[in-house]
Amino acid sequence: MGSVSDDDPSVLGQQKHQKHRRSSRLSRYDQDHSVPTINRYLENREREHEDNYDGALSEDELQEAKEEEVRRQEDEEEDDKDLVKKRMRPSREKKTDQVKKQKGIRTVKDPTTGFAVTIKDAHMKDYPRPSKLTSIQPPPSRADTHHSRPSPNPAHPTNISLLPYPCMSSPALDRVTQYLDWFSVFIPFSLGLLWILTSHTGGWPAWTFNTIVLSIMGASGWYAGQEAKQMVVKGRAGLNEFPSREKGESFITPLPESTEWLNRLVAACWKLLSSELLLPTVSEIEDTIMESIPFLDNCRFGDIDLGDVPLRIHSIRGLSDTPSDKAYPRDDWINLGNAQYPLAEAQSGDYTNLEVAFAYSGRQKQEGELRVKNIQFTIEFVTRFFKIFRIPIPIWIRLNRIVGKARFRMQFIPIFPYIRTVDICMIGAPDVDLAVSLTKSLPNILDLPICSALFNLGVNIGASTLAAPRSMNLNIKRMLNPAAIQEARALGVLVVTIHHGESLSAQDRNGLSDPYIIVAFAKFGKPLYSTRIILEELNPVFEETYFLLVNPDDVKAEESLSLCLWDSDKFKSDDLIGRVNLRLLDIMKSPNVMHAREDDLMGFEDANVMQGKLRWSVGYYERAQLLKSMERPDEHPPAPQRMTLVEKETMIPGEKAPFPAVTPPPVPARSTRTPPHPDYKSGVLSIMLNHINGVRRKETEASDTDLTPPSPYIEVYINGELTAKTRVRQFTTMPFYMDFSEHFVRDWKTSVVQFVVRDAAWYEQDPILGIVVLNLQDLFEKSSETTELFPMHDGEGSGSIHVSLHFSGFKMDLPANLSGLETGSVWLCSPIVLDIFPSHQGLVKDLKFLRLATHDTTEKLSKKEATVEGTRITWDIESIRLPVFNRFQTNLSFQFLESRSLGVGKKLNGISSLWLQELVDRETRQVRLPIIIGENIVQLRQNYLNEFCAKHHEYEIVGWLSTTVRFDPGLDRQHETQCKTQAQRHAYEVWDKLLRANSGEETSINSPSRKIARTDRQVHR
Repeated sequence: MGSVSDDDPSVLGQQKHQKHRRSSRLSRYDQDHSVPTINRYLENREREHEDNYDGALSEDELQEAKEEEVRRQEDEEEDDKDLVKKRMRPSREKKTDQVKKQKGIRTVKDPTTGFAVTIKDAHMKDYPRPSKLTSIQPPPSRADTHHSRPSPNPAHPTNISLLPYPCMSSPALDRVTQYLDWFSVFIPFSLGLLWILTSHTGGWPAWTFNTIVLSIMGASGWYAGQEAKQMVVKGRAGLNEFPSREKGESFITPLPESTEWLNRLVAACWKLLSSELLLPTVSEIEDTIMESIPFLDNCRFGDIDLGDVPLRIHSIRGLSDTPSDKAYPRDDWINLGNAQYPLAEAQSGDYTNLEVAFAYSGRQKQEGELRVKNIQFTIEFVTRFFKIFRIPIPIWIRLNRIVGKARFRMQFIPIFPYIRTVDICMIGAPDVDLAVSLTKSLPNILDLPICSALFNLGVNIGASTLAAPRSMNLNIKRMLNPAAIQEARALGVLVVTIHHGESLSAQDRNGLSDPYIIVAFAKFGKPLYSTRIILEELNPVFEETYFLLVNPDDVKAEESLSLCLWDSDKFKSDDLIGRVNLRLLDIMKSPNVMHAREDDLMGFEDANVMQGKLRWSVGYYERAQLLKSMERPDEHPPAPQRMTLVEKETMIPGEKAPFPAVTPPPVPARSTRTPPHPDYKSGVLSIMLNHINGVRRKETEASDTDLTPPSPYIEVYINGELTAKTRVRQFTTMPFYMDFSEHFVRDWKTSVVQFVVRDAAWYEQDPILGIVVLNLQDLFEKSSETTELFPMHDGEGSGSIHVSLHFSGFKMDLPANLSGLETGSVWLCSPIVLDIFPSHQGLVKDLKFLRLATHDTTEKLSKKEATVEGTRITWDIESIRLPVFNRFQTNLSFQFLESRSLGVGKKLNGISSLWLQELVDRETRQVRLPIIIGENIVQLRQNYLNEFCAKHHEYEIVGWLSTTVRFDPGLDRQHETQCKTQAQRHAYEVWDKLLRANSGEETSINSPSRKIARTDRQVHR
């Protein structure tokens, strides 16, 4: 068995795009949540709104926004393919320059109210310390208080803080700061004079020594003076802030309409908060740093302390509670389906919008205090040199002050916890004052101008993730129980079948193209799927199917499904052939059915028509509800509760019964007590990797005991494919991940999930610490969701993985041939027989050399192995197995060759093709394939043979090929030599280790015959 030759055009492009498709699957982040980095974080500057949504903008502001939009369009005039390529790849412009462009006042879309809002970044001068606040503030105008603008005076409180109070100022302290400034200048100046007097004596060694020593002394003297000055200034600011805080805390009870009561509540809860609440945020920051700084091997946060000083709220104001839905208010939202109850303003809306101005001001630690006052934490950067030496660099960070404004949109529900979701967006980037040093005892390096600018720019980039028009959605119910999944995030799945392209434009000099298709969301831009490349073809026939999960963020962003046709080039960038766009909401209008489409190709702009058509099918399939009849009863049901009069006469939102309603609507089936719907085998598998409990290396007598904890990370395999990978947790026995991902599963009853824990080693390949193998049919026997502690086996370590899994089916019924696995082996288990038509008897001598080929490997059968009887040719084989990694893009090609006249290479005379997507897993099938000859036989073996292919390609059927074929899913020994990527090598290593652990049993780990014993599980309670 050999490998495919490099000149085989059927596999070109498969190798070209295989790495990209794999990498998009392997990331623990899905297409909606990619790893944020400083270098590819910000997009181009947000466009000014062309329309005045609610009349909030003045005519001058509206005209300025429109002129800015016209200038932007004129500056960005490019041809179609360059614009699409620009979307498909990160921007080359420095992200730091893009951040600087966003400074100042700008108009963006507010995700809270849905209207345009004018924002700017926060500055410390807009949030004066309480010692400088007075009641002499002009009343804001009506335009300033509109929801299209942030609060004009966010830091100026009312009521109890209106009265002025004296500022603790001392002329002596002013003179001290002035003396320190003189000292900072005097030391470098005097040392400079000393250098001038001594630089001409002693020769070059003395001159070099004097220059270095005096320069260090001068810089140290200037820095010491400035540091002492900052200590005096901050100490005086803390003393001035003390009366303001004391005054607010003394008068919080009798005076209404103040935020001081809320600040007291925040202060009471602040001391109860645990640093574990920050783990998800810390994980995001770690990923951002790792992706942004290439020379870092790892980084981790530690010693997080929230301190005693709470966050303070300066002001709160309500915003318009009218949603952007034009049909709001709906009848069933307000009058509960009964027309006799008129619409009331007090009942309008089931959510509330607020704008909050906040500030955090830290305190200086006093002598004798055991606990720190400010928020502080440490970051340990781990660098590696020459792949041998690793150097940890600890950084200590203290938060001195932060100011900003945020908008909240809270949705209320009638059941606990009464708030379903909270949308948060920052009105501009907040202003942050940090103190950074290598240790707590060393000075603050942010007092240096260069370090201060770099850190402030990094903070602004990180804070821009929440600045309007971006926002963050918090699911309160999920946050109260982060280990449980409760429900899938995906709303449904898009099934996209690409049939063929017709009359495409020629992009190469030979008058042909090498087309392939990229599937993506238009606004998101990142390629999600790529078809195979068909070389030298203007009418390609693909017949490929892809499944794309649809999330609420996609619907909220009003995404469009984009199919881009590209021409593949080896030595230059690919050319755009055309694209097709279809709004996601239009697809979702008719769910649970496939729609065949034939669209004309267009350029980047919808008005630009390009040559060619695309024939494809698309359908949206909803998530299926669990059957209430399959729910298991509670082992200890609670006693029935007596309904009060208020409960009896209260209408539960969503119910269509007349008001008042006596009978509440039925409670939906609980996923923890109901198995998946038996009629729907395809669905979404949600996985939450919480943490690993007690992971350690096993001690062996042959090697010295390593006391250093491992650096574990987890790989997730579904049916032998690497689908997710967590970050590395350095040197810990209890790594926390809180990693959530969702994956489409074709058939959950035959699927197997493997969790592989590896140790990020320095001197060798990452060894396997342990493996957990879960069969979904056994796992979801009694419920659709489980949260358990699974022990690891078959590795070099020990421990248990705490993981939550949830399955939700879709209302779709995939055919059996599309429900199989991507990885497997094609097994020819009977002789191959050719029956040539009598009219083509002369071709018998040209068809005796046979080559079996897939995209991954080939097998040759020589003329000596062929038996000729009249017009029948037989190859009497016992068994041939060909490994396959991408089954649904691969065909089994029977290629009939003959030697060329000069004896160099082989000439292709005819083919027979069997596309592996037509086979059913583990089903032995008798196949009868046509034998085809023609002029463009190379193009024919790349295309799916159907009526359209026969219409646009000239070929002739000269006989039939008969044999018996079987597709065995999963890995086997033949895959070892064909593993080209790290993901494939890791998957094979896991299969081999499990095979050896099971006493050499030759069964695939992807087979459902591998069961999980219930005794191997420890239920997490």
